Amino acid sequence: IGSYQFHPVRISKKIPPIKILKLKDSDSPIHFNEDWYIFEPHGGTSEEKHFVELINGYMEELLSIYADVKLMRNEKAFNIFSFDKKRDGARFEPDFILLLKDKKGCYHQIFCEPKGDWAKDENDGFNNSSEKWKNQFLSDITKCTDSQCLKLENINEGGLALYENSCYKILGLPFYNYAMESEFKGEFKNLILK
Repeated sequence: IGSYQFHPVRISKKIPPIKILKLKDSDSPIHFNEDWYIFEPHGGTSEEKHFVELINGYMEELLSIYADVKLMRNEKAFNIFSFDKKRDGARFEPDFILLLKDKKGCYHQIFCEPKGDWAKDENDGFNNSSEKWKNQFLSDITKCTDSQCLKLENINEGGLALYENSCYKILGLPFYNYAMESEFKGEFKNLILK
């Protein structure tokens, strides 16, 4: 069942110190040996590569706003579940998570999903019925955070000191597609660079 409760878990519990990424249909090497990119060089889709390059292009601006910036590839590490009761808690595994800590100590976790042209409808952007709900879900996450509907629950039996800092924001960016990058940049700037 999808709910408005998010349960924190240490990254080290989900992603081991050494992880080999084996991505299907890899046509683009992603080589970023930077402190902000969590993984060693690996293969990915062209959309994933363009997305990482976009983040790299904004890195100077991000670091002027945030004290810490990390981009993490979510390769079968965790899922999130739809709020929409009609979707019956449908599972979604966003490809990337952008982790930001602002200079006031607030933590931002942003779910990101590059999508290829196969998910787009010619006339109306991302309307493929099997994918459209995911794009809407990412938007809903941000709306729920803005309206303070989301609850961050500490259910880890003392395994994570959650409330040392009470400022956490869980957000979702719209699908990223290289052909529609200018629209994405507007959303990215509005949500993250304001």
